[in-house]
Amino acid sequence: MTKDEMTDVDYEKLVNSILSIMMKRGILSTTMDQLASTLRISKRTLYEIFISKDLLVEEVLKAYMVYVRDNQRSIVDKSENIIDALIKIFIFSRSLLAEINLDFYRDMDNHLHLQKDFEETELLYNAHMLEIIKDGIRKGLVRDDIDFLLMYRLMLIQMNLLKQMDNPFPQDISMLDVYNTIFLGFLRSIVSHKGMSILDGYLPEYPELNKKLAVV
Repeated sequence: MTKDEMTDVDYEKLVNSILSIMMKRGILSTTMDQLASTLRISKRTLYEIFISKDLLVEEVLKAYMVYVRDNQRSIVDKSENIIDALIKIFIFSRSLLAEINLDFYRDMDNHLHLQKDFEETELLYNAHMLEIIKDGIRKGLVRDDIDFLLMYRLMLIQMNLLKQMDNPFPQDISMLDVYNTIFLGFLRSIVSHKGMSILDGYLPEYPELNKKLAVV
């Protein structure tokens, strides 16, 4: 069976099933034999559909990016305003970080870095988030006197560095605590005075984002 012999729906289901497996195991740790066994199809069929594991990985990462993008769009459509949307998108991203094997992120980043069009791919991956921030500027909720693209990319660098680390923090500080702090610091640095008032109104709903030092 080849890709051309499959319906679009069946092909999408297969790719998403492979994505689910790799998110739990990591990309490099998932072999074609394991995929064939888990999916209950022959390894030969996998190679007939994808030709190589590299091509399979490219299709899986495209599916992951579509999954993230579609969830971001759904969150924006259902949110009251841009600040609400950014918080909920972060909560969604954090839930993925908590559930997905970190090897998946590491392998994904390594794979993207090997692509000739890495910068373009990375920008496209985050293009929707940048549009949200631009919309926030137009509505007066995000400051217009900052290089928000640079600040956003610096935040992503910090987030991605966390994904590359193993047990880097003391026992009383989790990776998610640091993730929360980076995001909240970024958000506070870009919102306008009007946006800050809205943000402060939402934070009580998400106490995990704004942990305070216990004063004895």
